[in-house]
Amino acid sequence: MDDEQERLIWKEKSSSLEIRFRGELEDGRPAFSELLAAGGEIHVQQMLPDGWGISITAAGKELYLVFTVEADGRLWVRLTDMDDDSVWWNGDNRPRPLPSESD
Repeated sequence: MDDEQERLIWKEKSSSLEIRFRGELEDGRPAFSELLAAGGEIHVQQMLPDGWGISITAAGKELYLVFTVEADGRLWVRLTDMDDDSVWWNGDNRPRPLPSESD
């Protein structure tokens, strides 16, 4: 992945939004690492007992992050750009599942 692919940046007069990637997923897609927003709005909502959604609006873009705990105990993070042709990035960067309560 070259330097241009490591960051996506949007800027407007009073706000900016940046997505940073680090490395690649097994299927070759960039691995989401950081999301930075300045001068924007954020909305956090618990959507399920084990899932949260975060809407971030800045620089004329709206991004939506979804955090869920899967049945096997892994924490999953999904990111979409909320455009008509939405692109989803997702990943589970844990080396192993979270320990279950029975452990």
